[in-house]
Amino acid sequence: MSEAARSPEAAESAMDPAPVPEIGELTVTGEQSLGERSTRYRVETDLIPAEETDGGQPSVVVTLPEDYDESRDYPVLYLLAGTAEGETPAKWVDKAAVEDATADLDAIVVAVDDGSYGWYSDWTVPGDSARAWRSFHLEQVVPWVDSTFPTIDDPQSRAIAGASAGGFGAMTYAEQRPDLFGSAASFSGLLSFDAQADRELVLGEVYGLTGSAHDLFGNGERTTQADWAANDPSKHTEALRGTPVRVYTGSADDFESRLASTSETFARAAEDSGAEVTVTTYGDLNDAGAETPAGTCGEGHEWTCWSMALKDWASDLQAQFDPE
Repeated sequence: MSEAARSPEAAESAMDPAPVPEIGELTVTGEQSLGERSTRYRVETDLIPAEETDGGQPSVVVTLPEDYDESRDYPVLYLLAGTAEGETPAKWVDKAAVEDATADLDAIVVAVDDGSYGWYSDWTVPGDSARAWRSFHLEQVVPWVDSTFPTIDDPQSRAIAGASAGGFGAMTYAEQRPDLFGSAASFSGLLSFDAQADRELVLGEVYGLTGSAHDLFGNGERTTQADWAANDPSKHTEALRGTPVRVYTGSADDFESRLASTSETFARAAEDSGAEVTVTTYGDLNDAGAETPAGTCGEGHEWTCWSMALKDWASDLQAQFDPE
């Protein structure tokens, strides 16, 4: 049996993340226009390994709303991409047509960098340098956005969504920081670690990056049942009580169907915890003639479907940002 496929061992308590370097302010080193309303900001930070990001430097992509007025304050939507070589926050512009998908959303949209396989976590075994992706996002990027742009610093006016592993990140961050995020959405997210096959997916990705499958949640040699439970979004849904949660899933292939199963497990747990859960399939949206800003959604693991879901969610999200 390979290291990545090893069954988890029992343990009474989970591993704590490795110590995080001192958290300072982000330093912006460059800007690049990606569209009419979207700008990529290159930044420097000691919290994450720059070599694991596109071009050797992390970035944050900010999409301003139409008719942007810097004299007024705006809600903010954070977008999280998946884990794969070449996945960057710019993909929300290039592949998901974020400017069109959020055209009716009167909010600032911020896509963050998670590198090759950051997994929206502060790693327990970071290696030679810090892998404090969660701290980078929540303790550096969010404060930088609030200090740089005219935002409303309130959870009701701050939402988070993610695709694929970004769905895991979105729900995890919403659970860990209800003081920051008042609503959340997942597009094809991995939202439960109940099945060994889904754990092996994570272990395999970590092994491919570091040579050790157990550096993310474990101690470098094993990932225990307690470690998996501590990092499983479906096990911590009590923090989402009263929170509007949207879960989008597909079914076009075995991989997407597996992720849909994890999303359904999470959705049931969140609903039992009192969250305001809505589950929608890409098939539902296609049948309803939903708008597809990035092209036809084949109901699989693809940016076109995530763009369609984002467009669908935007109207409900605007209502949450502007309650009667």
